[in-house]
Amino acid sequence: MALLRTIPEVKQWLRVDFSDRDEIALPNIAKAEKRYIIPVLGKELYQQLADQYNTDSLTEANKTLLDYVQAALTPLAYLLELPLINTRITDNGLRKQGSPESPVFKWDYQEIKQTLEDSGMEATDNLLEFLEAHSDDYPEWKTSTAHEAYTRYFIKTGREFSNYYQLLHPRAIFMYLLPVISTVEDLYINASIGEGFAAYLKGLTAPTALEEKVLRLVKTAICHFAVFQACSRMGVSFTNLGFTVLLSDPETYKGNQQTAEVKRLEMMRSHVEQIGQKYLSDLQALLNKNATPVVFPLYYNSSHYVNPNEIEVPDNETYNSFFSF
Repeated sequence: MALLRTIPEVKQWLRVDFSDRDEIALPNIAKAEKRYIIPVLGKELYQQLADQYNTDSLTEANKTLLDYVQAALTPLAYLLELPLINTRITDNGLRKQGSPESPVFKWDYQEIKQTLEDSGMEATDNLLEFLEAHSDDYPEWKTSTAHEAYTRYFIKTGREFSNYYQLLHPRAIFMYLLPVISTVEDLYINASIGEGFAAYLKGLTAPTALEEKVLRLVKTAICHFAVFQACSRMGVSFTNLGFTVLLSDPETYKGNQQTAEVKRLEMMRSHVEQIGQKYLSDLQALLNKNATPVVFPLYYNSSHYVNPNEIEVPDNETYNSFFSF
């Protein structure tokens, strides 16, 4: 049921040096679809597209969609296959592909690996942007669990996330951050303001000015904590163009380069956590200051509310102001 069948199709999206009839050079397309394409399209739209593609009965809408899918699928499929393209498994162990006169150096391999990943992520971003802009043409996507996963949290899109913390390839990276965002909402937001009040805020369609301030603090905290959590759970990189999740494990380098990168990652991880904590603290302070039985009653009547006018007295009966030297 693969959405890519021929080398000429591959050559539309990737520079490859294969004859048009050398179909054995195709990578494991099904594996790449399962990992990268189905989570974007959803099972229903993927199945419809695959059925029409493999029976040569594509609708005009799906012809356009297929171009976006193949643009992402091609580099990502070769990214997964790259180790086996570069190496043969034989009865005498591993052997390099090709002639010994044309070696591939480590930096060449790393460069093409990074290029395939960047191309795939950029094309995935374009695919999601296309689906968002033409969602009415793809009702299977609008009603899929894949689409629902993008809209169940405070942050609805990668573009919105980037308003608070810049992402490289925002829509694609946002998709990979969704499990992290789920954890962040539970551990930080629900635990700080209550699940009921969080659900109320999430459901607002016409927030007041005060509610807008609250939502801005919530979303900014979520984005920074999501980056913080991702640093512990995924391969990540902080680039000049934005934060990104790595699709493949980064190479391990020895010496000063590795030490410097680890230190930088730890510094950025600590930095985003501190910022997240600051926004969370500001959120609680704003709610405590403004909550009343009428304004934010769900928060006011919860155990999370703290009256800012109450001064906490130290629980120490022997405390006094007398000092002796």
